[in-house]
Amino acid sequence: MNTTPPDDETNAEAKSMNDQLRRDVASWSAARPATSTAPAAEPSIAAPKQPAPKAKRPKPAAPDPQPPQARTKPFSMSYGGVTNAEHIAIMIARGAR
Repeated sequence: MNTTPPDDETNAEAKSMNDQLRRDVASWSAARPATSTAPAAEPSIAAPKQPAPKAKRPKPAAPDPQPPQARTKPFSMSYGGVTNAEHIAIMIARGAR
């Protein structure tokens, strides 16, 4: 039978994993300074001194003015071919409020 409580077992596993991570980080850190301390190489292509001017977009031509059109009625509901007034009269006759 296992005499250690599950918390101790979990803590031991976590400690073991942390130790392994520390060793990995230490080895990576030890290997890194060898490459990072070297002086940076100069770029082989010199950067341009001034950026190239941006191409300007031509402005869109103004649309031709259209002659004013006759005003039309806005959208309205159709009640089976009857006018609004007739529909209201029918509804009142039926007793709708």
